[in-house]
Amino acid sequence: MNNAIESFMEAAATAPLPDAWYDQTRSIYLVQDTKGERLILNETQLARKLRIVGFSGRISKGDTASAIDRAIHTIQQDRNVHFTGPLAGYSEGLREFNGKRVLVTGGPRIIVPAEGAFETLKALFEGVLGAEQAAYYYGWLRVSYDALRRSEPRPGQAIVFAGPRDCGKSLIQNIVTEILGGRAAKPYQSMTGGTAFNADLFGAEHLTVEDEQPSTDIRARRNFGSEIKKVTVNEWQRLHAKHRDAIMLKPFWRISVSINDEAENLLVLPPLDDSIRDKLMIFHAKRPEGGFDTATPEKRAEYWAKLTGELPAFLHWLTAVYQIPEEQVCPRFGVKGYLNPSIVRALNEQAPEARLLLLIDAFFWGGHGDAGAELRLTAEQITASLTGIGSGVEHEARRLLSWNGACGTYLARIAEVHPERVQQQRHSHVREWLIHRAAAVEGAG
Repeated sequence: MNNAIESFMEAAATAPLPDAWYDQTRSIYLVQDTKGERLILNETQLARKLRIVGFSGRISKGDTASAIDRAIHTIQQDRNVHFTGPLAGYSEGLREFNGKRVLVTGGPRIIVPAEGAFETLKALFEGVLGAEQAAYYYGWLRVSYDALRRSEPRPGQAIVFAGPRDCGKSLIQNIVTEILGGRAAKPYQSMTGGTAFNADLFGAEHLTVEDEQPSTDIRARRNFGSEIKKVTVNEWQRLHAKHRDAIMLKPFWRISVSINDEAENLLVLPPLDDSIRDKLMIFHAKRPEGGFDTATPEKRAEYWAKLTGELPAFLHWLTAVYQIPEEQVCPRFGVKGYLNPSIVRALNEQAPEARLLLLIDAFFWGGHGDAGAELRLTAEQITASLTGIGSGVEHEARRLLSWNGACGTYLARIAEVHPERVQQQRHSHVREWLIHRAAAVEGAG
C-alpha cells in the first residue's frame, strides 16, 4: 500500500462520527442536515454520507470490516433508539422513557410573553364565553401554558365549546393551538374505536375535535369518554403505529371539542357520569355583539393576524398578573372543572337513561293503556316488553338495550337522579324495579 492510501486510511479511521441515530423499530437512520433538521436515510444512503465525510469503504488486508462498516455498527450499537419523531411537550433532543431511548426531532413553538395590549383577544374570549365562563377558561389556559413551558406534563380537563354556527368557538380553539405550541391533531377516530393506530397524535400538544359527525351509538360515546379520561389524567400513553411495536410515552396533551349546540350534535360528547364530570369544562358559546369583521378572506387574515399578534401580551397578563380565584383552585388540575347548566341539561335529555324512561312511559302508560300508578318488574321483564314485536317502541328499544345489563344499568342511574320515579327493590335473589307513573307524581306534588 502506498503512502497516500495509508494516510487516507489513517484519517478515515479517526474521522468523527456524524450526528446519526438508528431507529431500531423502523430500521432507518436519522442524520442532521446543514439546516439542523433530521434526514431519514437507509443504510446505503448513510454509507455514502460516511464516505463523503472521510470514512473508507475498503477492507484493509488482514481486517474483516471497513471503516464504514465499523461506523454503521457503532451507530447501531451505541446510538439506537426505540422511537424517533416529534413528541408533544418536548423540545428536540434525546429522552428516555421506561429505559427506552427516544429521539425527539422537533418541539413546540413556545410564545414568549411580553407586556402590551390585548383588547382584541379579550373581546373575543369574553364576547363568546361571557365573564363567568372566561374566568375558568383563563385558569385552564394558565395551568396548561405554564406546564408546557416547564416541560412538565400535568393533568388537564378536556374543554368543550358548544354553541351556534359561526359564533367563534372554532376560532378560540385555534387560538388554543397557538398558545399550546402551534401543533394540533385530530383524535376523534382513534378515541371512538375507528382505528387502533394513534401515532399521529403524539406530535401535537393540542388534540382537537371540531364539528365531528356525532355518533348516536352509545358504545362510541362511551369509548370517547374512556379515552378522554385517559388523556386528561394519565401520564403514560400508549403509542401504536402501523407495523411497529407499541411504546409507552409521556406526551403533553390537551384536548378541546367545538360542536354546535343542537341536541343531535351534542351527542358527540360522552354521557356525563360521575367518573367524567370533573374531567370536563363545558362552555356555552354565543356570537358576540357586533360579530366579527371577517366578511372577506383579506378581512379574516387581518383579524387573525391581530389576534395572534396580541398573544405575547395576553400571555404576559395571564402568567404575571392573572390569579386563579381561590374558589376555582383545584390541587389535581390547577383549576376546577366547569359544566354550563344549559348544555348539561340538553345533554342529559339525550342520555340513554332519559330515553329509556321515555320508552317506559310510552309503552306502559301510553299505547298499552293504564298500567296503574306503579310497576314492579325486573330489568329483564322490562327489556322483553319494550323490545317485543308490536310494542310500538321496539326499534328504538333494541338499539338502546343492545347489550346485556343495559336496562338495569340505566335504571340504576335513573334511581340516583330521580328516586321519585324509580327505586330498586331486592327480594331474595331477584332484583326488581319499582317505577312510578309520572302523572301520579305530578298529581301528588
